[in-house]
Amino acid sequence: MSTCPLPRLPSLVLALLGAACKGPTPALRPAAVTTADAALLLAQLSGDGTVSITGSYGAELYVDVDGRGDALLGEDSRYAFRYRVYSGNEVLYSRSTSGPIIVRDFLDYYSGSVDIDILAAFPGLGEFPIVVPLLPDADRVGFEIRGEDGVYEEVGSYDLSRLEADDVGASSVVAGGATLHESGPPHNRLDVVLMGDGYTEAELDLWKADADAVAERLLDAEPFNRMAGLLNVHRVDAVSVESGVSFDCVDDDCRIKDTAFGTVFAIEAVNRMLGTSYRTSPVFQLEQWEVARAAATVPWDMVLIVANAEHSGGFAVHYATAPHHRDWENTAVHELGHTIGLLGDEYAVDDCVRSSSLGLPDNIAEDLDALPWSAWVEAGTPLPTPADGTWVDEIGAFSPAYNCDDLYRAASTCRMDDSDLEFCPICQELIVRRLLRYADPLDGVTVHDGGMIELESAFPELTADEQVQLRWTVDGVEQSGGWSLDAAGAETVEVEATLTTPLVREARGDLTEKWVFTRGK
Repeated sequence: MSTCPLPRLPSLVLALLGAACKGPTPALRPAAVTTADAALLLAQLSGDGTVSITGSYGAELYVDVDGRGDALLGEDSRYAFRYRVYSGNEVLYSRSTSGPIIVRDFLDYYSGSVDIDILAAFPGLGEFPIVVPLLPDADRVGFEIRGEDGVYEEVGSYDLSRLEADDVGASSVVAGGATLHESGPPHNRLDVVLMGDGYTEAELDLWKADADAVAERLLDAEPFNRMAGLLNVHRVDAVSVESGVSFDCVDDDCRIKDTAFGTVFAIEAVNRMLGTSYRTSPVFQLEQWEVARAAATVPWDMVLIVANAEHSGGFAVHYATAPHHRDWENTAVHELGHTIGLLGDEYAVDDCVRSSSLGLPDNIAEDLDALPWSAWVEAGTPLPTPADGTWVDEIGAFSPAYNCDDLYRAASTCRMDDSDLEFCPICQELIVRRLLRYADPLDGVTVHDGGMIELESAFPELTADEQVQLRWTVDGVEQSGGWSLDAAGAETVEVEATLTTPLVREARGDLTEKWVFTRGK
């Protein structure tokens, strides 16, 4: 394979291939979009297992749609909830995630424990956002849930022609904001939005200082520090009527409070009402749609809510939430590990909740003969791996994990087990792979007449052991030097860019993106 590594230069625009000239207007045009404008949908998971759309919102949102067709359908079937964008019966785009089914399974489990249908009592817990790419000729979105037999079943759909009529408008709780870290254009970055809940107008200066602190901690943490060129971090200022959040129970003030997003320590509320003694750390928002609308005042892919509360805890399903408790900045990074990397907890302090439909996160395993991280396990490492200190620096299969005694994690120590530690190599790999589903290694590719390919790198600098490898073909023939479009009579040019990094041993195609150009007719 002919490859060409990008030089490690601070310049963002690199002309590497073909004739050393700037050339006229490109003779070739992109054959397909790589990034699409998107719409925000508010989805509702009901107790009967159906999914419906209760509103939409138009904002500056983008979706990376490289390889959006059949090539990625297998990869995008990893998780239990899937949505597909259609043109007629043709699938234009497919993406899966775990959030709605995590909510369903956990609520089902605890509903049985307390003999209350929690989703029926708090239907807002079934709300979640979907960011849908607006592709040419797209007319419908279908929603699917994977059954115990592994087969997806459509449980709802939405007619995209309704977007304008269903638009519910902008959030009223936003009072301002700022970009805290900007590495490039939002259409090719993972945009993380930081918002606070339970901060009154008089406490906005406190909130801004808190946002600065968590942004700094995130960008200092591996692997985000090495991948900072793929991240933008925004602050959105939301004003609450009351300080604190619901059932934080500071000074025994255990009640519903009027806050921007309805953040609540829900298990604390259950314990107070029923006299139970469940662990009270879960904290999340009852106003799921308000979170999405507020975040959408800037480009966003992931949201972190900082709860203005001293109660310990944290939670992450659709959004990450960290209360302002001891070492809360580290808790925030841990919770973002859930939403960005789709990582599972690696400790065992709660009840073991699992289902065949939901499956397991990629950093958790039950079969020692099929570890998702087998590429990292050195020969001679015992499986299961004893947690006796002998193998503390090795990748193996340690138990317990995911709150289950019979499940395994890859490393003896990791941020997904203890928020004050760093992410283990397996979790770092999963985070990097997920980052490249939101941002390509190149911001842009232009093919000029005369054979020059102009590249705009997303990495102004690369470390000594990282590079972007290029492979390009003209009408299916690999190239390794200069060439001319006219001389070759070229009809199609393909440029493939792959990020190589020691953080990833098994990329599974996640780090490779392709741009295809065809001659204009």
